[in-house]
Formats: sequence, C-alpha cells, structure tokens
Amino acid sequence: MRRFYDEYIANIDFEFGLLIDYLEVAGILENSYLIVTSDHGEMFERGWIGHGSPLLYESNIHIPLIISEPGQRVRKDIFSLTSTVDILPTLLEISGHPVPKNFEGFEGRVLPGIGENTENDCYIYSMNTAGNSAFSPIQKASFAMFRGDYKLIEYYGYKELEKPYELYNLSDDPEELDDLSETNTTIADEMRTILNSRINYVQNNLWSE
Repeated sequence: MRRFYDEYIANIDFEFGLLIDYLEVAGILENSYLIVTSDHGEMFERGWIGHGSPLLYESNIHIPLIISEPGQRVRKDIFSLTSTVDILPTLLEISGHPVPKNFEGFEGRVLPGIGENTENDCYIYSMNTAGNSAFSPIQKASFAMFRGDYKLIEYYGYKELEKPYELYNLSDDPEELDDLSETNTTIADEMRTILNSRINYVQNNLWSE
C-alpha cells in the first residue's frame, strides 16, 4: 500500500509538471499566482490505512502549501503554522480586495510572507467531524490544536476513553510517540481550556434556536 501510494504521488507530480511547463511557456506564471495544497494526507501506521479516521496525527493532516508569486525565480521557505482557512484572506489580499475584519463566519489570516503579520502567535486547528449532522450540534469528533511546538489532540464525545486527549512536542517528537499530557499538565490544561471554549462557543451559538 505504501508503494502504491508513492507511485500515485509520483504520477501526480509528473502530470503537474506538465501543467507547470505549459504555464511557463504560455507566460501565464509571469503575472499569476499559483497555489498548490491538499485536503489531507494518508496514514499507513497505528493500524490504519488511508484517511477519514478520527486519528489526527501528522501523517494525516500535515499537508503541502506551495505558492509561486508572479515571475518568482528564487525559492523562499517560511516555517510558520498555517491553515487552509488562511488561503481565502490571502487571495483577497493579493488581488487587492479588503480582508473582512471581525466578520461572523470568516476565519483565517493573510499568510506569513505575504501579509504584515508574520508572528507565529495564533492557535491553528484541524478537525474531523465526519458522521455528525450539518444541522445540529457536534456529538462526536476529534480536534487537533497547535501552538508553537505543541500539538493537542482532543477526542470530543468519546466517552469510552479514559483520557480523551494527547499532547505532543512536534519539535522534539515529530513522530508523535511521546504523549506529554500527563507530564506537562500545565500546557495540556491551558490548551484544552482554550480548545473547549471554542467548541462550546460553536455548540451554544451556532445551533441556538
């Protein structure tokens, strides 16, 4: 399965290369932004193959985000926490449209390197709410929350779990093998408090009658 997936990625890479070649020859990249990203990764570990599980480990949610600016010739690497919700305000920014402020339902910020704010000072979220109705409060879901090097995974509504959360330091432990939730309770409690306040806000306001 791993080899099949690698072959699949290699094929997509080749086909995408043909598209890039066409855009370069046609001169389109001289005045256009090109953004490449994905919706999820794939897991081949912890007894799970594929995606769509409640497991929000990095192999499943760490996705590429590559941006080519008009006429760009030099590679520039930016190591900051970002989210796919940041793409929309970034598109507004680069196309000269105002980015809504304090607008209900509008999330995300202009990506570092394009906007003025390049500080890695915000919380980033990922979630899997599959199986829940789009018209009622969330019953069972998993959430991942990032701040700096730390990542919290919360299994919301999983009453069968004795401890429904995990904490990792991705800088020291990129494979997420050392759960710090019981040894670094201060960080775990702080992040859980903030995450659950966000969840409660959605549960109590988005679905209020």
